[in-house]
Amino acid sequence: MNILKLYQNLSFKRKILLYAASISLFSLILASLAFMTYDAYSIRRLLVQNLLTETNVIGATSASALVFHDPAFASKVLASLEEESRIVAACIYLEDGNIFARYVRRSAKYEFPKNHSTSSYQFEGKYLDIFTPISFEKSQVGTLYIRSDLHELSLRKTRYILIALCVMVLSLVAALLASNVFQRIISQPVLELVKTAKRIAKKEDFSFRATKYYDDELSDLTENFNEMLRQIQNRDSDLRESEERMRSVLETSPVGISIYDETGQCFVVNDSLAKMIAATKEQVLQHNYNELESWKISGTLDKAKSALKENITKRHELIGESTFGQTVRLDCYLVPFSSGRLLFMAHDITNRILAEEALQKANDELEAKVRERTTELEEANTRLIEASQLKSQFLANMSHELRTPLNSIIGFTGIILQGIVGELNDEQKKQLNMVYESAKHLLGLINDILDLSKIEAGKIEIIPAEFEIRELIQTVEKMVFPMIEKKGLTLQVAVSEDVPPTIYNDKNRIKQVLINLLSNAIKFTESGEITLISDFGLGNADLRNSAHFIKNDRAKRYNKSEIRIPQSEIVFSVADTGIGIKPEHLSEIFDEFKQIEGPLKEKPTGTGLGLAISKKMVEMMEGRIWVESVYEKGTCFQFAIPVKEITTAKRAPVISPEALDLIKKLVLTIDDEIEAQEILKTYLKSEGYEVIQAYNAMEAMELAKKYRPFAITLDIMMPGKDGWDILHELKEEPQSEPIPVICISILDNREMGLSLGAFEYLVKPITKEQLMKELCRLEKRFRIYDILIVDDEPQAVELLAQYLGGETNNYWVAKAFGGKEGLAAVKERRPDLIILDLMMPEIDGFEVIRHLKKSEGTKEIPIIIVSAMKLTQEEVEYLMKNFTWANVRGILGWILGWIFGILS
Repeated sequence: MNILKLYQNLSFKRKILLYAASISLFSLILASLAFMTYDAYSIRRLLVQNLLTETNVIGATSASALVFHDPAFASKVLASLEEESRIVAACIYLEDGNIFARYVRRSAKYEFPKNHSTSSYQFEGKYLDIFTPISFEKSQVGTLYIRSDLHELSLRKTRYILIALCVMVLSLVAALLASNVFQRIISQPVLELVKTAKRIAKKEDFSFRATKYYDDELSDLTENFNEMLRQIQNRDSDLRESEERMRSVLETSPVGISIYDETGQCFVVNDSLAKMIAATKEQVLQHNYNELESWKISGTLDKAKSALKENITKRHELIGESTFGQTVRLDCYLVPFSSGRLLFMAHDITNRILAEEALQKANDELEAKVRERTTELEEANTRLIEASQLKSQFLANMSHELRTPLNSIIGFTGIILQGIVGELNDEQKKQLNMVYESAKHLLGLINDILDLSKIEAGKIEIIPAEFEIRELIQTVEKMVFPMIEKKGLTLQVAVSEDVPPTIYNDKNRIKQVLINLLSNAIKFTESGEITLISDFGLGNADLRNSAHFIKNDRAKRYNKSEIRIPQSEIVFSVADTGIGIKPEHLSEIFDEFKQIEGPLKEKPTGTGLGLAISKKMVEMMEGRIWVESVYEKGTCFQFAIPVKEITTAKRAPVISPEALDLIKKLVLTIDDEIEAQEILKTYLKSEGYEVIQAYNAMEAMELAKKYRPFAITLDIMMPGKDGWDILHELKEEPQSEPIPVICISILDNREMGLSLGAFEYLVKPITKEQLMKELCRLEKRFRIYDILIVDDEPQAVELLAQYLGGETNNYWVAKAFGGKEGLAAVKERRPDLIILDLMMPEIDGFEVIRHLKKSEGTKEIPIIIVSAMKLTQEEVEYLMKNFTWANVRGILGWILGWIFGILS
């Protein structure tokens, strides 16, 4: 360690010399040792080879002496070794290990080793021993032993060591001389850098530069050193300028600033701080922060000590006195530096505090006014809610009071016109038709006003459900066809192939909008045609161009519509060849009570609410509506409805099997209006139904339990218990629960009616055709004549068929032994009912169900599931979703009784 420390303290020049000499000496020593080692190995090997040669010669000469047992001759042969000075001793062993002849140099005593029968040699200290077998005619007859000294080898080693030492001394001297010359190339640039650095440190002048000598790495070091000096010089200059600017800022800053060194002594202070603490700059510079307390800046000392100890910035507000003796509030920061210095900053926040206090006072006054105003608004809002409730009640009362007599007028006029009460002459029919049309027109006006009021009051809800779009188009087409035919127009209807078969939205609202648009088109078209198109998304261009108003060049502007239609919307278009709309009127076409006049022979009638209501309804369905028109050429109204995902919608209540016990042609009508009762009675009687009437809730429940009619019609707005209460009681009573109820009311609340268990919900006024359509739906669901039994177990099929096909029953029973036969039987003859097992080979019951539900002709066939299969949760949910009747096979007699209960 002392040698290493001594080396570290040497000068750079001597280190280089010592380093070069050390490397040279180490290299020479390694080379000499390698050479001597190799030479010793080579000499030993040569010595062994020479000695082996001599032993082979002596062994061959003495072989005959061993064979003829002539020790004298053998001793004579060994004595010839005396000429070899290096031979110390030799002997010949017999095969039994005894010495046959021997030789010892200068008659010295020598103890011979034991005999080695094999050829071998070994070095023992300063000697080499060799054993060589003596053979005669390929048979060993003895062994020759010779010992040789290694004196010659020792002399050779000594000689080589002396030579190596001489070479190393000469090489070391040469290396030192060469190093002394070449070290200057390395040390000179480094010593120049050291010299420059000492000069800069002594004079603190960064303008000095080191001299560059060569173009190597040390010259790069010199250049970088000079560049570093240049940057330091620039930074030093910038720092001085910055300090000057900082001093200028300190002097002009409104913030009080002072800086304290590690002893707490202030060495920088500005005028602002001196004024804040009522002292001069000289006074502050003569003291440390321990004496700040004397200037009535309470708490500063503790904060300063805490900031220095924790090495974090401390902030606090304190109170001091200004030079004028007034109290000021200061916002102070104590910022510690790593060197132990402390920066003290203070800002006079007196004005800010006064402003905050004034602002808080103003806020308190404003909050008081806001509370007062809020109370007034709440009272006004309460009055508005009460007014809205009164308005809603008024609308409900007016709806009932106005539409009830109008419904009676329309209903009775229709009965008379149909000739149910007697034949009429032409003049009577003409007069009654005028009454009928006027009443319907007045009812339409009332309905429009009430619908608009309900929309504005948020009383109308969108009730989405899954429905077939093409069926809706056909229904609308049938409804407007009489108006088309009356004016001598033609109606073109086209539905794109891209339109899905079913969509999920409010069917009734879409139908109402379509009827409004078609009625509007018919009203303003004197001749030509009306076109109704349903398209999906951007749709089919050829289909849209099928409308004649687009085919003509005069209406090319329709193809330039800026309306972007997403692919997930269904677009309905209603186009006409009517009077068109002037461009300046397009922006107000959807305004309420606005009617656009044009060159028509007759001034159009109406309230001007149809388009406004249509627009609001389309927007309630999250859709858009727009219009394009060419004046005196035609108009095209379009609206887009988003195609929503089909969610779990409320399904119409399924008729219980017990309903099949009811009297097929008896209908109970429940309504407090005599006129409404008479209209329904006339409709039903003309179609062969028997009618019983109830005018209140008590009569309704008694008659329903007593007669258990085929169906019940129910009005909602009734005195005492209204229709909702009656519907709830009907569905709670076991005797009346299975009876299907058709609600017929002025109120439009279909969703609530279906949720309470109604079979259907119709809004007054209704026609005879509407009522008969719903009753026919009921009859179709009850009519069961043909039954198909599908099961892979023949015994189960035969047993069910025997019971169902007996003489006392009027059922035609078909049998299918497996799913494949069942599907084939359905194709051959459509049954009214299928009794189906689930566990079957090839095609199981679930696969049969899927096939039946895919086909339009078979998806409505009722199915009774009878199976012993243990169902998973998913399978149970699937059956509950798709079926009304399902059972697991148990006791056969119980099952048959249950099935007959359904079919009876």
